[in-house]
Amino acid sequence: MISVLITYHNEKELLTECIKSFVSQEEQLIDEILIFDDASEYPAIEYISDFKVRVIRSEQNVGPGHARNILANESLSTYIHFHDADDLVTENWSSKVAEYIHNIAADVIITEVMSVKEDVVVSNAVMQVDELLNGINPIDFAILGSVLVPSTILRKSLFLKCGGFKSWTELPQSEDYDLHLRMFMLYPHIVVINEPLVIQRIRNNSHSSDSMDQCFISALNVMKDVAQRLDGKHYYSLALRSARIASYFYQKNNHSDGDFAYKISKGFRFFVVRNDRNLLFNILYFLTSLKTAEKVASKFRNIKNHNKWRFI
Repeated sequence: MISVLITYHNEKELLTECIKSFVSQEEQLIDEILIFDDASEYPAIEYISDFKVRVIRSEQNVGPGHARNILANESLSTYIHFHDADDLVTENWSSKVAEYIHNIAADVIITEVMSVKEDVVVSNAVMQVDELLNGINPIDFAILGSVLVPSTILRKSLFLKCGGFKSWTELPQSEDYDLHLRMFMLYPHIVVINEPLVIQRIRNNSHSSDSMDQCFISALNVMKDVAQRLDGKHYYSLALRSARIASYFYQKNNHSDGDFAYKISKGFRFFVVRNDRNLLFNILYFLTSLKTAEKVASKFRNIKNHNKWRFI
């Protein structure tokens, strides 16, 4: 029923633990486990123990998007599940997913994700999939957040229909953001399991600041691209997401990228109320600009020993 497709790049023993979390499932839902070794210094073959898995190795680094496309094309099952080598699934992952595959024939199954760092739970609801159950449009959900690759089980035919992941040359980062947004624009049958069935292990230095910046720039370019094919009812979400990215850059004193993001936000012709900020910030934002509001907020935050002024 499901092909588990794992991308690997020097995660070493974490890969062994990842595979074990799948093969120890009670429900026999997994047909095969395929691993793409993306030119690792520490080959995946050395960490698969005696598990019955297939390893595809590249001698050149091709990136996760291209690697996942290769794995999907090699897979034999009706459904595919992409997974990162350093993450896990809970022991009841298969049994929970089985119900929706056998009885509902969903195109996309989305589960909640738990994040942990050094065995301490950081969040039980990284994805906040309850928003989907509460009625948010899946396209708006994909715009405003980021659907994590390990959180989904996809019908293979749907993945191929939307064209798979874009390559590094097309999109340097945020290929998962792009994929799920394009996929949801095909209006698939989506079901939600509001339980953390995937464990995301946060490692030190797993995401650098430069990498995060590039992720946001790529996401902005994705929004510009899909906006041309989206109904105008989704423009508010596009404006809000790009405004949040602009704030991220302004707070880092990266005004060039902040201006780029703010220009995109304004292009959707919505003034977005920032529910993540207070009333005074929104008034400044409305009367002046996002950049000015962030500058004033930054000055207040930097006033030391005057906590009573920190209200922006």
